[in-house]
Amino acid sequence: MDQQSTIRWGLIPNDPSLVTLLSSQFMHGDWFHLLGNMLFLIMFGIAMERHWGARRFLPAYLLCGIGAGLLFIASAPNSGIPLVGASGAISGLMGLFAGTFRLRKLEFFYTLGFFFGSFRAPALVLFPVWLGWELIQAATMNSNVAYMAHAGGLLTGLALAFLLPFTEQPNRQKGNQPGMDGDDTQVPAICQQLAEQLRFDDAQSRCRQWLVNHPKSRPLWFFFLQMGLRRKQLDAAMKEAVKTLSERQGSDALLGALWQEYEFLGGDIRALPPAYQLLLAELAWRQQRSKLVREIVQDLQKKQWQHPRLERLSQRL
Repeated sequence: MDQQSTIRWGLIPNDPSLVTLLSSQFMHGDWFHLLGNMLFLIMFGIAMERHWGARRFLPAYLLCGIGAGLLFIASAPNSGIPLVGASGAISGLMGLFAGTFRLRKLEFFYTLGFFFGSFRAPALVLFPVWLGWELIQAATMNSNVAYMAHAGGLLTGLALAFLLPFTEQPNRQKGNQPGMDGDDTQVPAICQQLAEQLRFDDAQSRCRQWLVNHPKSRPLWFFFLQMGLRRKQLDAAMKEAVKTLSERQGSDALLGALWQEYEFLGGDIRALPPAYQLLLAELAWRQQRSKLVREIVQDLQKKQWQHPRLERLSQRL
């Protein structure tokens, strides 16, 4: 019995472990169980990964599964029946979805037999409906579905949605840093609305139009990079930022902040063309970050890329 996959890797409430808290999320009872979960993973997972970024989405997903497992253990601590399935983690994505969009009205679709329709409602308003439905089924249904795990995932996802914004580097998008020109133009509501609708191309395009008149707005540039990440074109967005700001006097502090944001979002300047790496190396030199300059220069020299300004920078080092 111990060699059966569900016994070995499933989460057994009266004999839990950290390993099975994770492994049980990737086990399923049958093909229908697996395919059903994958359908809901597509529905909520894609939207949440594009919104939060892969680096925060994956740990959030796993934490939702762990939260689901812990509530399941608490609800049936003496049970020896193993829990398997991704539905707890995916329920967490539903909670993350509600906590992300909160009171913003979104379009929801429903089906009642052969009747289909849609309605608009704030995402957070539907959260009690989802949670209440799981709790009612847990209290009234006699089945092998782990409704309390679903409830645990929902609650964990909602909690993470309120905590995730504060995991970013402090004050990355708030206030001005020394040396900035004080342009604190905020992201227009239309750009935010387009992003909420997952229309990231349009949101970035609108933001670009605003940057024409506000080229030193820190919130606008941060939003511009974030939309580049959502479109999976973060490097292209950073190239545009470097090209624009390197041509403007007094933009070093802003460009340095954008460089920090770019790396925080998962970017790597080694993915940029050598000319852009050189511009950033010169910025780092002006900011007296000699060690970083040396790393960039050495990397460019290994690639046998040559430029008079690179040679001058190398001589200074």
